[in-house]
Amino acid sequence: MTTETKENPHPIDSEQKKYLVDLLKHQMTLCTAMMVLTMAIFGNFLNQPLIGQAKIWIGISLGSILLSLLMAFMSLVELVNGIDNYKSWNRLMYIGFLIFVLGTAILGIVILLA
Repeated sequence: MTTETKENPHPIDSEQKKYLVDLLKHQMTLCTAMMVLTMAIFGNFLNQPLIGQAKIWIGISLGSILLSLLMAFMSLVELVNGIDNYKSWNRLMYIGFLIFVLGTAILGIVILLA
């Protein structure tokens, strides 16, 4: 007999939970580092006259990285607090990672074109 319920079709054990918590902590660290790096690169650069499009794309990149940070944090809170809604934190985790990749790609393109 399995212990799966309709609410939680994919139960996780404590070892998997530790790995997921570490993964989310690493994602949050990467997001924070990317935001600091972006501000270090473009902090003085944004005071100079730039093409309006570059400022917009930098803002979109920072916004997506910040959104990824928030989604990773929400996933971590749900996972640690024992919320058994697998779909909720799992979806947040994957979407947050994809948004991080998108924001990083946009930032890379802006750096190459600037």
